[in-house]
Amino acid sequence: MKRGLVRLDPAELTAAELARRVRALQARLRAAGVAAALIYGDVSRSGDVAYLTNLCIYWNEGVLAVPAEGEPAFLTKLSSRVQPWMRATSSVRDVRSGPDLAGLIGDWLAEAGPGPAGVVAREWWPAPLLERLGGREPRDLGDLVRDQRLRPDESELALLRRAARVAGAALAAAVAGDGVARNERLGRAELAGRGAGATDLLIDCDPGPAGGLALEVRAQVLDCWALAARTVPDQPALAAAYGAAAAGLRAGVSRSRMRGAAPGWHVDVLRHPDLETSGDHRPPEDLDAPFRAGEVAALRVSGDGPDGGRIVAAATYVITEGGIELCAS
Repeated sequence: MKRGLVRLDPAELTAAELARRVRALQARLRAAGVAAALIYGDVSRSGDVAYLTNLCIYWNEGVLAVPAEGEPAFLTKLSSRVQPWMRATSSVRDVRSGPDLAGLIGDWLAEAGPGPAGVVAREWWPAPLLERLGGREPRDLGDLVRDQRLRPDESELALLRRAARVAGAALAAAVAGDGVARNERLGRAELAGRGAGATDLLIDCDPGPAGGLALEVRAQVLDCWALAARTVPDQPALAAAYGAAAAGLRAGVSRSRMRGAAPGWHVDVLRHPDLETSGDHRPPEDLDAPFRAGEVAALRVSGDGPDGGRIVAAATYVITEGGIELCAS
């Protein structure tokens, strides 16, 4: 369950910026001849919905309905008692609640009038919900919103940099000191990350070599995710492997090519929208598309320690034509 700070602060994210994102999507819908897009979200994956509206699906599920012209509506199984809060922390004014999500969608589509509707990120939709939309024969719009998020503008990049700093701060708090119990380290990471304004934190803490530990933090700030990881005590071989992998990451390189950047190590690179789910349910061809300048991605290198235990290092970067820039800077 998401339990961090949920807010709509114009110093971080303006109403004009959210409106720009929706208008850009609507222009693509009109170009595709689609009357409306339906975007599913639940507690495990709601980044596309958050990107367009700042809505936080802290529990249950919902669908953002975006017409090609006009204002979006959020259809949700969440209780109507949270509607005032959802309006206060998002750009959506039309929030509809009910126990039958498919029925809510059908009613909204009937009001929206004729014309084809489409579903975004179909692979994330529950099959029973899709089946109940069959009468409208919704088109598969692919990852229309994710595609829009891949190359952030300056306002989005500022939030991604903040998410990277939050992940780094949580990681630094967790690894500080010797002889600290695992639960205490996790608590320190949570305290530092939540105190820095994280919307959500996902933390892994595994046994490392020589009684140490391997810590990995994914931090969310609004709709933006970043990754940071470190092993203590420091591992020179890991540092060398990470340096070799980082030296190879640049525009034009694919995820599969990066996997050979440090032989004997597991090297992975994920674009920032995919960090929310660690890339789960993404088509392999999307994950392996060559990186472009201006995209933001996390590089992770991991392996087995010299005397057992996991070792890992990771950070989030802005990809350039000639290499990478640390996102947290």
